[in-house]
Amino acid sequence: MSNVPLFDCLTHPALDGNWIHSRWDGRNRFAELRAGMAEAGVRWTFAVAMGTKDGWDASVYPEACAGEGARLFPVAYLDPLSPPDFVSLRTQGFVGVKIHPRRGEVGFADERLPKWIAEAQAAGLVTLLCTYPFGATAGVPGSLEDLQGLLAATVGCKIILLHSGAVRLREVMELSRPFKDTLLDLSFTLCEYEGSSLDDDLRFVLRRHGHRVCVGSDAPEFSPADLRRRFEELTTGMDAAMRENIAHGNLFNFTGLPRDEDAGA
Repeated sequence: MSNVPLFDCLTHPALDGNWIHSRWDGRNRFAELRAGMAEAGVRWTFAVAMGTKDGWDASVYPEACAGEGARLFPVAYLDPLSPPDFVSLRTQGFVGVKIHPRRGEVGFADERLPKWIAEAQAAGLVTLLCTYPFGATAGVPGSLEDLQGLLAATVGCKIILLHSGAVRLREVMELSRPFKDTLLDLSFTLCEYEGSSLDDDLRFVLRRHGHRVCVGSDAPEFSPADLRRRFEELTTGMDAAMRENIAHGNLFNFTGLPRDEDAGA
C-alpha cells in the first residue's frame, strides 16, 4: 500500500448502525468506519446521510461526525418532500447536500432541482448528485440528456456527480467536460465492476481526466480497504502528483474544505 492518503467521497455511517439494505444492519456504525479508514489510510470522508431521521437525524448527525482520527465531513440528505433550510444546514456544520433522484423520486429534468442546487451553492454547500442511471420509476432519474440540461441550468454551482453514471462512465465524462464546476466521483463504480471491461474505461478516465476525478467507496457497500486496493490497482505507474490529486487533492481544491493535515495521523 502506498502512503498517499485518500479522501473517500462517499460513506454513509448511521446513528443506529443500519443501512437501507438490511444485510448491513448493525454494521454501519461510525466506529467501524473510522477503524476501517485508519487501516486503509483513508484520512477524510464525506459522511453522507441517506434520510432525515432515525439513523441520519440532521439535528445530531454533525456531532456524531466529530471526533478523533479521520475527518468526517457531514453531508445532509435533501428530502424533496420537505426541502431543508440550506443556511441552517450550513450553520449546523453540514458542508453539502445529497440529492438522490431514485430514492427521492425526482428526475434530472425536475424544475425544482436548479433552484435547490442554486440555494445550496448560495449557502456554501456543495451538491452531491447521484447519477446512477437506472431506476424502477419512469422518468427517474432520467436520461443523460436531462442531466446535461440540469448542468447547463446550474452553471456556477459546485456539483459532484456521484458514481459518474456507473457503466455509462465515459458518456458522463464527455457530457461533463464543458461544465468546469462539476467533479466526477468514482464511488461504487470503482469497486462494483471490478474485472469487467469497465476497468479499461476507469484507467482511461483516471489517466486522461485525472484532474476532474475523485474516488470513494460508497460504504458500507464497499469498505475503505476495497477503495484502497482499487485505487492502488488502477493508478499504478501514474505520475505521483496526479495520484495525489485523484486521491484527495481534487476534492479539496474543488470544495475549498480545510485539509487539516493532522487529521487521522
